[in-house]
Amino acid sequence: MLDKVDWLEINKRVRTERVREREPDLRLAVQREVPAKLLTGDPNWDFYCSLLQAKIDDADESLLRLKESLADPQKVDHQELILLKMHIAAEASYVRALREAIELPVDIANGGKKAREILKDHGL
Repeated sequence: MLDKVDWLEINKRVRTERVREREPDLRLAVQREVPAKLLTGDPNWDFYCSLLQAKIDDADESLLRLKESLADPQKVDHQELILLKMHIAAEASYVRALREAIELPVDIANGGKKAREILKDHGL
């Protein structure tokens, strides 16, 4: 019968083996961390993000107008309501995509940092 110490040792070996299986992906994430950090400090990136932010602001306003239109009690045509819902979903997806584009370098850098910690914790 396994006691707690045995179980913890087995669990540690299993986790280390899983990390070894993912080692190439983890090392790639670590390699991507540096270029992502360099990108976020570049004035060209900042300009690009300002353009994306302007698109986000416009899309947010459009989304607000669409939602207000959907809430209009005088709109009763089923087809029109369905189209409004479709436009809202599309606009919301567009905003999410733009925000993800802005956040991508930070996400890559954070992923690299986490990957480095995982590799270090498992002696790889």
